[in-house]
Amino acid sequence: MSDLESSSSGGVEQMLRGAVRRVLRALVRLLVHQGFTFPELVEILKGIYVEEVEKELKMEGERCTHSRISLISGVHRKDVRRLLESRENALVVQEKVSLTARLLSIWSGDPKYLDEEGNSLPLAKIAASAGEVAFDTLVLEVSQDLRSRTILDEWQKRGIVSIDAQQRVQLNRDAMFPSDDIEAKLHYFARNTADHIAACDHNLIVPEHPFPERSLFFDGLSLHSVTELERLCRHRGQDTLLAVNREALRLAAEDDAGAGGGERFTFGFYFYREGEADHEIK
Repeated sequence: MSDLESSSSGGVEQMLRGAVRRVLRALVRLLVHQGFTFPELVEILKGIYVEEVEKELKMEGERCTHSRISLISGVHRKDVRRLLESRENALVVQEKVSLTARLLSIWSGDPKYLDEEGNSLPLAKIAASAGEVAFDTLVLEVSQDLRSRTILDEWQKRGIVSIDAQQRVQLNRDAMFPSDDIEAKLHYFARNTADHIAACDHNLIVPEHPFPERSLFFDGLSLHSVTELERLCRHRGQDTLLAVNREALRLAAEDDAGAGGGERFTFGFYFYREGEADHEIK
């Protein structure tokens, strides 16, 4: 709000409009593929504008009336009142933490589940003695309510694990990536995209303390070259995620032993490819 609004040149505003158009084009393409209509999107946008303007006004200690929210957001005052009332009457649905994500994080990051090279150990289905690490002890670290057999059967169906000749549970290295579960994909789409945009927003308004946010771009490449680079990015990216996960688990254990904390972070990578002709309308 400030840096962009206070610029004496209209160039920044024009660039912002172009940037928003490009981001929204990708989002609208996804919505069209999913059968999500324009009126549905407009209703959601109205609600978000109202909520964000209300939040900003409260943070700045300013008056927070329906008329003021309407003036700043551009949303009609009747809609502001309706949206705020419907929000207050709505049931709050808490986002469930993914049990699978937590289990995979421990299995690929906790030293007792790793070999000397840092790879996830194959696990016996059930611990034979106290103190032995096994698939059932892994599940117990996260949930006391679910049977390890139930999770094992589901993971086998989804290809997350396999059973080797010694009847041990082997983790599929690619399990760190989203599965073919549409609910899981939507969960990660929402979290990752929202946090990425929030990081970009932070870097625009607080340039002196930017978050890491970098990408590499090449064009004029052959299909073979891009395929090779995609393979490299998958391998190196996954190694980086595993390394950060191990360190995060170590630091989380220290925090739990101390005063704890209320901070969170998201770190990730992405790869996108397309033909030159597809790039023209962006």
